[in-house]
Amino acid sequence: MQKIEFNGYKLDMFDSAQELKIKRFQLYNLNVMLDAGIGSDLNAFNDRINSIRGFIPKKPELAMIELNNLQQSVYFIVKNASPKMASFVAMIHKIDGRELTDHDLTDQGIADILEELNRKGLTMGIVERFLSAVKKNLDRELETFFPKTFNGSNVKEFYSKLKRRTLLILQAMQTALDISDQIAVIDDLMMMMFKPKNFHGPQGLEVQTIKSFEETCILLMQRGVDSPKEMTTLAFFQALESFKEQHKREQQGRKNNRR
Repeated sequence: MQKIEFNGYKLDMFDSAQELKIKRFQLYNLNVMLDAGIGSDLNAFNDRINSIRGFIPKKPELAMIELNNLQQSVYFIVKNASPKMASFVAMIHKIDGRELTDHDLTDQGIADILEELNRKGLTMGIVERFLSAVKKNLDRELETFFPKTFNGSNVKEFYSKLKRRTLLILQAMQTALDISDQIAVIDDLMMMMFKPKNFHGPQGLEVQTIKSFEETCILLMQRGVDSPKEMTTLAFFQALESFKEQHKREQQGRKNNRR
């Protein structure tokens, strides 16, 4: 548990998969996903525009997806709604000793909490520092305990290509050689590694993520797990891995019996 103090106020924050309830992690993760894929500020608006420009000549179908995401980003900006701030609220355990309830984590509850924190003088700097640190901590924990599920390979490959791109630029600066074609190839690869996701409608990623979580909880309850949403994140994924292993053994047993 991490403590954040500002202007005489104190927040107790979850910062570990070993104590964070899975329903909190789900809310946090969903909003992190929305912030990364859509965003709710001018930087996100510019990101969507630049992405659309890049996709139009080569992948117009992806440009259309980003156009929808741009529309949602503008909606967030106009409504002053922020997935990033919602992900921060999802990680709050207590505000000045008051423990947050499920009501506090509804859309209206989150809006009320953010208004309260704004009045108390919470700054974006505090939010950014906490979210950056907690993401690293959660990623490290989940990759350590569940390497098959959380391997981070895409991110590592992205940074590998980014390093290669940087070295090529330095080489061009030192030698005055025109290697823009090589850099363009890496740019295209990096762009396609993180294709824009469709967040809209019943088949959109937001709805499908929520449905997948609910279906997983039902599955665990059918396997005898009581109140899976109240489990810690670590315990939830451990139960899920145990179920997968059990299911694999059952399938193998049925195959052996048919022989």
